[in-house]
Amino acid sequence: SDCLDIQLAPVMKNDGWIYINKNGEQVVNKKFGFATEFSDGYAIVEPSKKQECYYIDGTGKLYGPYKSIEHFQNGVALVKDKENIYLINKKFEVVSQKSQEPLRTIYAGRNGAYRFIDKISRKVGYLDENLNEKIRSTYKKGNDFYEDVAIVEISDDFIGFVNMEGKTTVFSKKYQYQSMRSFSEGLSVVENTDGLY
Repeated sequence: SDCLDIQLAPVMKNDGWIYINKNGEQVVNKKFGFATEFSDGYAIVEPSKKQECYYIDGTGKLYGPYKSIEHFQNGVALVKDKENIYLINKKFEVVSQKSQEPLRTIYAGRNGAYRFIDKISRKVGYLDENLNEKIRSTYKKGNDFYEDVAIVEISDDFIGFVNMEGKTTVFSKKYQYQSMRSFSEGLSVVENTDGLY
């Protein structure tokens, strides 16, 4: 059977999470302190009262441990230990690795771009699929990429979006748009200076 076709659900039972099938039967003979739904063939779990994260497949096999992990997207997932950040594939092989030292936080990415916050400047930038800096950390705030653009806040006075090449389009919050939402089907919902969408 295809691992992407897993139809199990996490449910709380006796102060712990278990996985059940459509008939309500427990199918993974383990209990967890935290459990997510399956996504792209794997779920994320934490054993009770431990600070370790694991991936779990539909048979109950655990992969890990990691300090922090994200769901698989496009065949790779972002995982962290105390010193490094890794991209792993579904064979749990390291595809790319980066030291956490210069970074504060990295978020799971979309479309091959991973959002990060610089430890010193506290500004948002983006890494490519190899975890190399793609777009410098110059933004006050930034969202994930949707349709090859990410909504960014440049300062208290300016908002806009950046494309995958790093080109930023800027709007005045005072005279043009107060807020913007992620693009969908080529359009973004914006709030103008009168508070209208």
